Amino acid sequence: LRRQQEPVVILNDFVYSDNTTTPHEALDPIDTTMNLIPPGALGIGLGLGGLAMVAAVGWCVWTFQNRNRDVIRISQPIFLGQLCLGVFIIASSVIPMSLQEPVRPELLDIACMAEPWIHSLGFVITFSALAAKTRRLNTLFNHGKGFRRMQVKAHDVLYSFLVLL
Repeated sequence: LRRQQEPVVILNDFVYSDNTTTPHEALDPIDTTMNLIPPGALGIGLGLGGLAMVAAVGWCVWTFQNRNRDVIRISQPIFLGQLCLGVFIIASSVIPMSLQEPVRPELLDIACMAEPWIHSLGFVITFSALAAKTRRLNTLFNHGKGFRRMQVKAHDVLYSFLVLL
């Protein structure tokens, strides 16, 4: 930074490419070609993302309604719901990916930064449910060698989720 009292000293004039010191007239406007997603492909992507979100909500509702059946109880409905939540969040990452040029640049910047976070969060939620279920089975099999009865609760494997998150 310079002090306000010091005068600005121009040592040399700016020399342009044609060896003159006068600025050129405005150049022709740059022809920009926008590589936007075609409307058909955008519709298909949003439709498939919406279908995945509806399917995730549907399976979550089905799991809740059938949570007292033996197959669902053995599968631990809390982890099935966690899988549905993770899939829903991953599918919702299609929405910020679909935003393009007619939208305000600030919103495009936010969407561009949010997409990997949304996708990663959904992946971690889904993967941690699978890791927790695998840990649960591993615990049961290891304790089964001693022919002891053991019950693994959902909160016993919750730390797998917290570590991955």
